[in-house]
Order: sequence, then structure tokens, then C-alpha cells
Amino acid sequence: MSFFPAALENLIDKFAMLPGIGKKSAQRLAFFTLSLPDAEAEAFAAAITEAKRSVRCCSVCQNLTDAEICPICSSSKRDQSVICVVAEPRDVLSIERGREYNGVYHVLHGVLSPLSHVGPDDLKISELVSRVAAGGALAVDREGFSRYITGRLRACPNIEVEERELTEIPEGETVIATGPLTSDAMADAIVKLCPEFDLHFYDAVAPIVTLESVDMESAYLASRYGKGTADYVNCPMTKEEYEAFVTELRTAKEAPVHGFDDGAVFEGCMPVEVMARRGFDTLRYGPMKPVGLTNPHTGAEDWAVVQLRRDNAEGTLFNLVGFQTHLTFGEQKRVFSMIPALRNAEFVRYGVMHRNTYLDSPRLLDRYYRLKADPRISFAGQMTGVEGYVESAASGMLVGIETAARLLGLPAADFPAETAIGALAQYISGGSVGDFQPMNVNFGIITPLGYRVKGKRNKNAELSARSLGIIEAMLKDREVLSFEGNN
Repeated sequence: MSFFPAALENLIDKFAMLPGIGKKSAQRLAFFTLSLPDAEAEAFAAAITEAKRSVRCCSVCQNLTDAEICPICSSSKRDQSVICVVAEPRDVLSIERGREYNGVYHVLHGVLSPLSHVGPDDLKISELVSRVAAGGALAVDREGFSRYITGRLRACPNIEVEERELTEIPEGETVIATGPLTSDAMADAIVKLCPEFDLHFYDAVAPIVTLESVDMESAYLASRYGKGTADYVNCPMTKEEYEAFVTELRTAKEAPVHGFDDGAVFEGCMPVEVMARRGFDTLRYGPMKPVGLTNPHTGAEDWAVVQLRRDNAEGTLFNLVGFQTHLTFGEQKRVFSMIPALRNAEFVRYGVMHRNTYLDSPRLLDRYYRLKADPRISFAGQMTGVEGYVESAASGMLVGIETAARLLGLPAADFPAETAIGALAQYISGGSVGDFQPMNVNFGIITPLGYRVKGKRNKNAELSARSLGIIEAMLKDREVLSFEGNN
């Protein structure tokens, strides 16, 4: 028999669910809650509701936060190479109070307890493994991230999800984001949109460096035989330097190649390390031939020359001509830095060779990733030639904003080349010169400051601050960018 009203009994039962709270303690808490003035009781209830609504787990460390990434993980002052693993979020608070630890955390949300039937699958262990396996790089649990995004999409009342294969381009406003492994049927449908341009099915890309990182006291500008303008940066090597370089290149570690037959592709676009193994002087008679070039520093022809060709319209990025490779990124940095003029080179992208379906975007797409021949169709992700997870997401965001603006009758959101989003879009849509190659976002494609800043770190900080200022101004001026009131 109950001595209390049903609502009070229910409140007591809810308090009794709390850890360490018995029946008598639950009764005291319930009676205290009833004694509160109405405003305080409502504020108490609202605090619980708000906490449940806004508090989530940090996508990196699993600590509690009200943002996607918690302040500790996002802080540039924390040592990201050191991870302290704790059981509960309150353990983070205890350690932080000591003010001695400067690393980051990972919260398991419990401990292994066979007697309580708590196993590894019940804790945030897989997320920890993903972080540790990635070393210093940003790591994402792909399946977990996919589930999260899919769940958010399915929960949106304005989105209807259909799971089926599309083999033709739909009518109406369409965004195609099929990725680098687009099915043959959809690839054929895309080709029909622009039959004069083929899709690129393979990435065979030479490394790209920033011009400002090239040692121009060693290098020189010239064209072969003095024909035309001096558009190439020439990086000379002596006989000794060349032989040491080739020796290391022939034994350098290669990355595994997936998605195509080595022989068929390599003969048409042979990796520089494969050429080096075919003969010690092969490179001197191939991409490193010095014939027709006179070194202005010496007045003579060099033993070997690595030529750099401008890769973007601004002339801030240059690629190593003929240096397509599938060496590991670390080996590319080590071996190619043996070229004297590139000893301190900043590599904004390394060479790759793999299957990759992407558009000839400079000819086909505008700065909003819309098809020039049919603007109702937009592309997003790696299909456009952007390289990387963040870049793919950025292209999708820009396409989404632009499509929403167009449907709402608003002007396009113009991200300028002073921002990373705008610079990448403009590079993809026309900023690349020569043969188009996929590109990561980097400071080299962003419009220069126009004034000199001492130190690379300081310069990049200035570029970032300028970009953030532009984005903040756009957010104030453009309601469509805020996503407020939109689902």
C-alpha cells in the first residue's frame, strides 16, 4: 500500500535510480524538491532537460562537452602526442585541478567488470585504438562516423533517404557525390553529361612544393634552349649529388598499390623510382636531363636537373616534372629533399598512384562546383578532385549552401580565395594550370597576404586570422550560412 500520491512515488523512484541513493535518501530528495518555490523547481527541471539536450561526448576523446570537439582536444597548447586514459569524465576534472598535466585525454566511460557483465564492447575502447593507430594524424572511425551521419540525415524531417543504386542522373536539382570509386554505370552516365571530356580513372601525381620553400640561391629560372619565357624552376645536381640521390631512390620504401595493374599503368606513366632501377643514368636521359639548360651560377651545363613547373595561376605552387611516384610519403620527403634546392622544401602534396575517378573540373565546374553546361547539377567530394576528408566535407558544405541559396532566391555565397573553402573551390574550378591533379587544401593556394611576415608559423597565423575575419563577416551578412531555423 502506498502512503504517497502517485506523482510523489514516481519522483521518489526516479531519485532512487541515482547511484548511491537508497529509498530513504530518495524520499528526502523528493520532499526537498516539493518544498522548492515553483520558479526554482521549474529551473531545476529545465537544467536537467537542457543538459540532456546539449551535452554530448567529444568526437575525439569521448569527454563530455557541448561542442563537437571539447576545448582540451581543440587547444593548440596541449601536447596531442600524449593521451591519458581515464574511466569517467570526473577523472578528467580531478587531473585538471592539479594543473600539472598538459596532454590530452581519452574517457572510457567505465571499467572492465566481468561480474557486472561490462566487457570491451561496452566501453570506448575501439575509439581509443583508432586514435593510437593514427599517431599524430586526425583519425576517424569510418564506420562510426558513417553511422553518425546516416543517423543525423534520417532524423532530419526535410530529408527522405532511399537506399538504391542510381545508374542515371536524376531530373531537377542534383548533387553527385559518388566518391573516387564511382560505379561503371554511374561513371558512364556522368560522361554522357560532357562527352568531350573523359573522367580521369587513375591518379598518377607528382609531388608539389611551395615556391617560397625552394632554395633559389641553388635553383634558377630558365626554359630549355632559351625558348619562350623562363617558366621552369631548375634544380641542378652535381655528379656526386645525383649518384647519391639515385642510390637512395632505387632502394626507397614503396607504398602498396591497389586498384590497377602495375605494368599496364607504369609503362604509360612510370614511377621515378622504377626508372631509376632500370639504369643508373636513366633519369639523366629522362625527366632529369640537363640538355639545353645553362646554369647562370656556373655558366655551364649541369650533370642533372630537376625541373619544377608552375601548378597554380598565382605561381605559388610547383610540381616536380616527371616525378610521379608511389614511394611512401616519408620516403618522398627524405629522398627528394636530397635535391639541393629542395633540402628545405615544403611539400603541400606528395605523389600518389591509385585508382581515382575524378572530373576534369577546371573545364567542367564553376567555383560553386556546378556543372557549367547544366548548373542544376553539382558535384561534391573527391569526384571533383579535392583530396582528403576535410576537403570533401568542405566541398559538400559549399554545394549545400549554394543550392539552398538558389532555391531560396538568395544570391550565391561567395567564399573568396582568402579563405580555405574559397581557395580550394577556385583551384578546382580553374586555378590549376597544366594537367589537372587532385589537391588537398593548403596555404599555398590561398591568396598571399601582400606583405611580408617573418616566419612560416606567423605567416600562416596571419592567413588564418584574415580568413576567420572574412567568415565571421559572411555569417553576419548571410542568414543562409547560419543554418538557423533550417533542418
